[in-house]
Amino acid sequence: MNTVIASIRGVQIYILLDQGSTHTTISKGLQDKLNIPSRGRTLLELETLADSTKYPSEQFSLSVPTKDGSINIRGY
Repeated sequence: MNTVIASIRGVQIYILLDQGSTHTTISKGLQDKLNIPSRGRTLLELETLADSTKYPSEQFSLSVPTKDGSINIRGY
């Protein structure tokens, strides 16, 4: 896994890149801090070796500007 430091809307954040992940998640605190609007609510199912649990979640989309163009992220 790699960590990338980014500045979005003047806020410095750390992005963890995990090639094996199946979902993109962001904390509610960071969503509020970046003023990212919700795209609706859904149940997000997280599975581990021992269990599977559904959590209420908000969907979001975010555009991260880079020197090579924007990266569009959709997640929960």
